[in-house]
Amino acid sequence: MPWMTACSEHDSNLGEVCYADLFSMLESWTKIFKDLQFVQEVHLPIGRVGLDSQKLAKETGLTLRRCLDLIDRFVQSLLAEMQITDSRQGIVEAESVSKLTALAFVSIPLSFVAGLFSTQVHEPKAAYAVHLSLRGANLIEYKAKVMSNLRAESRLLHKERIQTHVFIARVSSTLYVAIFKRTRETVVVLTPFVIILAAIAALLSPIVVLWLRGIDRGFSVVITVLLLPLNIALLGPLMAGTSSPGPIRLDMKKLLRAIRQDREKHRKRRAKEKKRRRQDAGLNPEAPGDESTDDDEPPTQRN
Repeated sequence: MPWMTACSEHDSNLGEVCYADLFSMLESWTKIFKDLQFVQEVHLPIGRVGLDSQKLAKETGLTLRRCLDLIDRFVQSLLAEMQITDSRQGIVEAESVSKLTALAFVSIPLSFVAGLFSTQVHEPKAAYAVHLSLRGANLIEYKAKVMSNLRAESRLLHKERIQTHVFIARVSSTLYVAIFKRTRETVVVLTPFVIILAAIAALLSPIVVLWLRGIDRGFSVVITVLLLPLNIALLGPLMAGTSSPGPIRLDMKKLLRAIRQDREKHRKRRAKEKKRRRQDAGLNPEAPGDESTDDDEPPTQRN
């Protein structure tokens, strides 16, 4: 560094001047004093001049050495202070760099987001997702399929508009049939299982409560042995499908047969609608079409 170079040059120059030039000057002064001794002998006693000059030279040398020591100590302290100042400056620079780095982790994502949103002329509105979903390929295909079915059922041409009341009537009837049919099938399938589970829970609840209460185990075992055969006797007719008041049957074959018949009717109705649409479009009704139906499987044999 510049200040360290200057201090080192000053130290070296000062040492050269002090130890070389000054002592040579003192020696020359001593010779001058010796040459002028004959002048001073008139005014001073004999031997006084030599002693004073030597003493003065020694004191001057000691003073110079002390000055040099003080200067060395000053230079060393100055170097230490400058090193401390450099260390503090380095710490401050490191802190500023760390702050800039932390700020970069925040500013870079913010600038990226700002640049991303600044490319848009208008901000996304609340109905953007709705418009995007309405323009989806699946929804457009489903809408075209529904409209073709409505035109086929209403016997309308391909480019003819569908009236609002026709659309509402068709949608309401479809929803009613679908909801009623699904609800009926769900109730028919789940009701027997719910009844059986409720009966089992009602019959086993006394035994469970008896064991959870911490009553004497011998008494609990006796009551359990007595209640279990009774519960089995009560649940036997229900599980078998017959009881004394009347038959409670769960005929799964009949239920599956009804579901298959409904699917067969639905498939035939779709095939008839497809044939009618092809006939309205001027195509051969018996030729295989490209449209796919919901029930592509072959008709199942009835049991």
